[in-house]
Amino acid sequence: AAGVVDGPVRRLLAFEISRARELFRAAEPGIRLLHPTSRDCLRTAFVLYRGILDEVERADYRVLERRVSVGLPRRLAVAGPALVRAVRARRGQGHGMPQISSRPPR
Repeated sequence: AAGVVDGPVRRLLAFEISRARELFRAAEPGIRLLHPTSRDCLRTAFVLYRGILDEVERADYRVLERRVSVGLPRRLAVAGPALVRAVRARRGQGHGMPQISSRPPR
C-alpha cells in the first residue's frame, strides 16, 4: 500500500516470477502444435515476456518505483526475424500479408 518493495514484497515477486517461469515452461511445447503462421508470434511473446521477468529481477524487484521493460534493441532482435519467418510461413500457406485499406468495409 505504501509503494515500497520491502522483504515480503520482494519475496512475493520472486515467488510469482518463479511461478510464471514454470507456466512458460509447461506451455512452451504447445507452440509447435500451432499453425505455422502463428508460431513465431507466440514464440516472440514468450521470449520477450520472459525477458521482462529477467528485467524485474535485474531491477531488484523495484517495479513500484519505475517501469521495467525489455529494451528496443532486444525487441527488434527478437521480433524482426520472427516477422520475416511468419511472412514466409503465410506465403507458404498461400496467404499474402493482409491488405490495409482506408475504405470502410461494405
